[in-house]
Amino acid sequence: MTVVEPIPWFVEPVRAALAATPSTTMPREGSRPSAVLLMLYDHGGEPGLVFTKRSELVRHHKGEISFPGGGMEPGDRSLEDTAIRETVEELGVDPAEITIIGDMAEMLTYVTGFLVKPYVAHVPARKVYAHSEAEIAEVLRVPLRTLVEVGREAEWEARGYRFTTNVFEVGPNVIWGATGKILRDFLDVVAPALELPWPRPAGTTR
Repeated sequence: MTVVEPIPWFVEPVRAALAATPSTTMPREGSRPSAVLLMLYDHGGEPGLVFTKRSELVRHHKGEISFPGGGMEPGDRSLEDTAIRETVEELGVDPAEITIIGDMAEMLTYVTGFLVKPYVAHVPARKVYAHSEAEIAEVLRVPLRTLVEVGREAEWEARGYRFTTNVFEVGPNVIWGATGKILRDFLDVVAPALELPWPRPAGTTR
């Protein structure tokens, strides 16, 4: 017998906030279409997000914290399909467990040339994921409340570039770069609807 989990209280406010925010597109010339999935789950009665720590075997972003996702493939009917397919491949989840509740504006990763479309989904809470060890070294689950407490802007240097980026330090792990920007954009949209104290002043936490 399949046990159906009740829909958490935060799903509808997030859905409404995303629907009320324009989802803009960007020119695709010279870039590779891709998609990521922001997986919202019930973290003890409050919203949490699932992140992945990339393995050292992947081609791009080795060892970095990211959302599940990747490049669009010929068999994908849409970028939403891309986000779901990549999530299933990386984390071993049942696609029937993924409920898309909205999307966000595209963003371009200037170093790798990916044009990323973020989608937001509600998924059941899990203690264990059957993740692909070739792609994923670790799966992280982080409450949104923790993310708004640690989020800040900082000067960063990577791959020979120095730039300002959104940084979220969660224990020994640091979310930054494209993932940090997507996360910042997501919190900008949904934090007011969830009555979370965001944004933080640039360069500060708490």
